[in-house]
Amino acid sequence: MRIRSARKPEAAPPPADEAVVAAVDAALGFIAGQQWVRRHTAVAVLEAVRDAARKVDAPQRLYESIDVAFDECDQDRTLAAPLTDALLDIRNSSRVARKSSR
Repeated sequence: MRIRSARKPEAAPPPADEAVVAAVDAALGFIAGQQWVRRHTAVAVLEAVRDAARKVDAPQRLYESIDVAFDECDQDRTLAAPLTDALLDIRNSSRVARKSSR
């Protein structure tokens, strides 16, 4: 007789090439509905995205997009709309890079 756990098996982690997309989606969820984002918050979400890109050896242009987004967060309060646009550009760039690597 086998004893089985009542818990569902944990989902496998996303493939490495989806890590950037997942990080960007989490960042977008974090800033959703806000008009302004404090600088340290914007920097923290962008650093999380950059860390995810480092783990998958993302192409240089993706790092350049992230650096541009960092440059736009030079004030104490950053408008959420441009940050959201930058994050969407990063996510789309990541997906293009993933498709071209297949």
